[in-house]
Amino acid sequence: MRGVYTAIFVVLAVAASNAAVFSRPQAVRPRIWLPPPAPKNDIDNAIISALEALRQLMPKGIPELGVPVMEPLTVPHYDLNVDTELAKITASLDDLVIKNLSTFKIVKIANDLENLKADFDLSFERITLSGQYNMSGLAMGSLEIFGNGAFSLVVDGFDVGGTVYLSSQSGSKDSPAELDKLLVHFSVKGMASNFENLMGGGDLGELVNSLISESAPEFIKGHQAELSTLIADTVKGMVNPILSHYTLKDILDFLGVPN
Repeated sequence: MRGVYTAIFVVLAVAASNAAVFSRPQAVRPRIWLPPPAPKNDIDNAIISALEALRQLMPKGIPELGVPVMEPLTVPHYDLNVDTELAKITASLDDLVIKNLSTFKIVKIANDLENLKADFDLSFERITLSGQYNMSGLAMGSLEIFGNGAFSLVVDGFDVGGTVYLSSQSGSKDSPAELDKLLVHFSVKGMASNFENLMGGGDLGELVNSLISESAPEFIKGHQAELSTLIADTVKGMVNPILSHYTLKDILDFLGVPN
């Protein structure tokens, strides 16, 4: 059942790699089969065991299920668009490498089986990102932001939590499982950025790098909704193709839920 380990892990932990409430309207679902309650501690422990088992698989990935190596996680290309009152910036990231995703600490796992949902909190002491960037846009309405070259980010005290909601494609326990909804929130304690050639480099580039590092935690705090939607959509896109290989019953059987 290694694939079930994978599905549970990706639902809870991938969210950290890519947090206010994901509030996009959800399609009305048929009422799904609900299993009888099982002891919460047993199910929570099964989820925790799955996370710990997947920690060991992250450096290898699971090629047969399309799960890439996640320690480190490499992303060939990623487009990023920031559109807020403070900044309107378009950027592309290439050869992105994210390290230390396997160092997560499990702070909380609490299932609500009657509603097929689980609350989670994960903590990362430090995550590092590096790669190539190309950026352009405006900050504070009139300050032109531009640059391209190598970059690195060091993120300290990254905490991510929320709630995942499971369902099935047809509302039956025997149909493929799917991640129905993801509510996520997150915060960082500190960040150090180094974008080479930002603003043409030199003193101005160093100044803007310092401003990014100092303002990032408050920026994230103030723009949770936009960032959370981005994370939720990304995680659902990664998780549901994996879950499609397993029925809702498969997942619940793995967790020890009585039929």
